[in-house]
Amino acid sequence: MSVSAPIKNIDFVENILSDSANRTDFQSLRAHGSKGLLTTPFPTLRDEYWKYTRVSGLLKKEFKSSQIANSSISKETIRLTENQTRLVFVNGFLNSNLSVFPTEKGISAHAISTDSDLESKVNSFPTNWENEQEAFTLLNEASFTDGIRIEIAKNQKIESPIFLVHITVGENVAVAQRNFIKLNEGSEATFISVFEGDNNLSFSNHFNSILVDENAKLHWFENHQDGEKANVVGTSIAHQKSNSEISIGAYVFGGKMIRKNFYISVLGQNCETMANGSYILKDQQIADFRVIVDHKAAHCNSNQTFKGVMSDKATGVFNGKIYVRKDSQLINAFQTNRNILLSDDANAYSRPQLEIYADDVKCSHGSTIGQLDEDALFYMMARGIRRTEAEKMLVSAFVADAMDNVNYTAFKELVLENVANKSANF
Repeated sequence: MSVSAPIKNIDFVENILSDSANRTDFQSLRAHGSKGLLTTPFPTLRDEYWKYTRVSGLLKKEFKSSQIANSSISKETIRLTENQTRLVFVNGFLNSNLSVFPTEKGISAHAISTDSDLESKVNSFPTNWENEQEAFTLLNEASFTDGIRIEIAKNQKIESPIFLVHITVGENVAVAQRNFIKLNEGSEATFISVFEGDNNLSFSNHFNSILVDENAKLHWFENHQDGEKANVVGTSIAHQKSNSEISIGAYVFGGKMIRKNFYISVLGQNCETMANGSYILKDQQIADFRVIVDHKAAHCNSNQTFKGVMSDKATGVFNGKIYVRKDSQLINAFQTNRNILLSDDANAYSRPQLEIYADDVKCSHGSTIGQLDEDALFYMMARGIRRTEAEKMLVSAFVADAMDNVNYTAFKELVLENVANKSANF
């Protein structure tokens, strides 16, 4: 599948698309992505939602898909996923040998690469937010190699988490994966995505399309411990129907550049929506979050809490927005972003925003950027605690409420351990 387009980054696109030239599945979706790339440029610093994250250097590199038969999972991930459903993707391809497929009643899971009639089954899944055209999303449409379709049956509560493990291995590897997740009426499930990889240069482009039906509950958590040269763009789009709950938590520790997009359209009344996250960064790492909760129905609550800690020349970005549409009355929506800078060269950019077209609502947003409390550090050091240990304790306490919604203890402990380990190396 080739694109001949008047765009600046044609070599970047052509290299990634070269391995999908012979794909015969999802033809209309792939055609839409390829056509969109003809007229949709990749973002620059002049684009409002990318103004703090430069991707021009990334777009000059050459990345190609690479399917690897033999790979391994880290010991930490093996312990975390022991005796649980574990779907492992290596360079974007489902690896059956490393995976543990679900046996619990009420879960249906099919790999995209083996389901020949899948496109007709996912026509109702969202592909964008408000028809927004974004080059990386279009590139995923045109180039994705594999993914998973998971459906939770009506009124089924899945007790154990479903793990999606993403491993990236090799030099100049391109990863393009697409997942379809559906929770039917009255169901409940927890999905935990774990990202890890080697220290080679790579580019990953993930897309999750999610449907949460009436009275269903989705818990969705991510842990990024990518390699030091990993570049990741991850986009999740969810449609939420009445009386349902969505709880998201995204936690970034590894990687060179991690961009996370979350778009949640609240389509029915009496919904609960929570989106939390934290990013602990050093060296020249970049973590960039764009989070939109779009209230299109009345009587709903939403809450966003994101915490960042940056040292050295690292950059953390939070770009959040709450929409309250006309006639979406009795909405309670809150948004908080707090950041700590541990060096003079670290950066934090925070843009919490409200766009409200109804009058009977309670909405607020807040943002702070500061440093660790020197009085607290002095107090702890005066009682025999070393400065590095005191800093680690204060950072852990600072980000703790960004994981209040994590409902799986072992994963919460892993995130807290990653916070402590990263803080100890500042």
